[in-house]
Amino acid sequence: MSAQSSRLRLVALGVAIAAIVAAGSSVAAAPRLEVNVVTPQELAALIVEKPVVVYPYESRRRREEGKGLFRMYVGADGRVHSIGIMKSTGSRTLDVAAAAGLIRARIKPGRRRQIDMPVAFELIR
Repeated sequence: MSAQSSRLRLVALGVAIAAIVAAGSSVAAAPRLEVNVVTPQELAALIVEKPVVVYPYESRRRREEGKGLFRMYVGADGRVHSIGIMKSTGSRTLDVAAAAGLIRARIKPGRRRQIDMPVAFELIR
């Protein structure tokens, strides 16, 4: 299927926020949370294998569109272990497609991270 015939595109928004969670809890004190906001360039340097999110055919046929925010929970090994929906696209089908694509991303190994990734599904008019 050509891009011209389907007249669609998936827009990955250029701004992403990476939150790095630091372990450091004690019995007496609440867990300490360290949050680092990174630029898109810094985030791009962290990503080893970019996620590929596919716009589902059925959603395109129904002309469903939506923008959502998804949290990728990344282990110290760099693999995305789970996905959380921070803001839904408004369509369960689009949410599942976004999560299915983001779970395949690979991040540089190191500390455990939580990365908030915006995803937009838009049809070209």
